[in-house]
Amino acid sequence: MRLSLKPAAAALLAATLALTACTSSSGTSPNPSSRASISAPSSGAGTTTSVTASGTAKSSTSAGRNTKPTALPSGVTAQTLPTSVANVVDKRKNVAITSCAAVSGGWGAKGTAVNRSPKPVTYTITIFFTTTQATTLASAATKVTVKSGQTAKWSASAKLKAPRTMLCVLRGVG
Repeated sequence: MRLSLKPAAAALLAATLALTACTSSSGTSPNPSSRASISAPSSGAGTTTSVTASGTAKSSTSAGRNTKPTALPSGVTAQTLPTSVANVVDKRKNVAITSCAAVSGGWGAKGTAVNRSPKPVTYTITIFFTTTQATTLASAATKVTVKSGQTAKWSASAKLKAPRTMLCVLRGVG
């Protein structure tokens, strides 16, 4: 007989089999817990399946009332954000944000990029400007070429009506 399982069902079955002979501790209680949670990838809201040691399963999604997106601050208009941002670890470790502040008509970030290689390097730096609750309001990208053994300054800004306090996130360096 051939079994056909969807990926989430296969993950649930594997977790159930794995948990049949083990327990884990959680919280401050010295007693072991017989419950574990796994998250299965999905195309929409995240799905979490709780599995008890006896094999009982209960699924829930992260689309509950506590996960509603926060409203944009008053007067802020939604902007299109990049969905694909280059992020090369070897380049990112050479880039730093040194300033995140309001600029005329929006918000800006400034920083430095270091080149430790024997040849010039061009960095494409992408910054996300977010509220203190991590709602991304805008983004900006800039390029800077740094000569071998040198450090260069860079800046990136976005036009937006921003709240008083914003955060600058180094989203990626390519």
